[in-house]
Amino acid sequence: MRRKPKQWKQDEKDFILANYKSMTIADMARELGCSYRQVDGYLYSHDLYKDRKTIKRKQLVVLKALKNNLVAKVYLAALVDGEGTITIQKRNMNFRPCLQVANTSVELLAWLISIGFYSTLARNSNGRPYWRIQVSGYGIVDILEEILPYLIIKKKHAELTIEFINIRGLE
Repeated sequence: MRRKPKQWKQDEKDFILANYKSMTIADMARELGCSYRQVDGYLYSHDLYKDRKTIKRKQLVVLKALKNNLVAKVYLAALVDGEGTITIQKRNMNFRPCLQVANTSVELLAWLISIGFYSTLARNSNGRPYWRIQVSGYGIVDILEEILPYLIIKKKHAELTIEFINIRGLE
């Protein structure tokens, strides 16, 4: 059975419009007493996603771990160079910067989790399990800027992604 869409009160609409650029969807949903999906649906149906450039709370944890830790910055840059991807994904009519690293090493995953990353598990086409970390959204600019001086192979990708984020930030 399909649910009826939420009927938004004017004060709820005003709250979303006042905060959608600075608050996370989860925080807005908590504040409004509704579900994440309802707020997400409202943003999508009113074409507000294109203006969102918020930093996710979990990205701040990673950024804090990298700030004064040269070894972590260099090691993460090496992982991104060797096992990672820096890209701009197209989602519907919106573009989303993304940083990914995939591997099979449990020890490596434990280190990444210890500095604040989240992971997903999957299987490749041969059935072998692997994990993937992904950080996306305009907030990745801070992480990319921290590791940029230590990147070699993916340096140009990072520079172009940072430039894209900065241009989008001016709109």
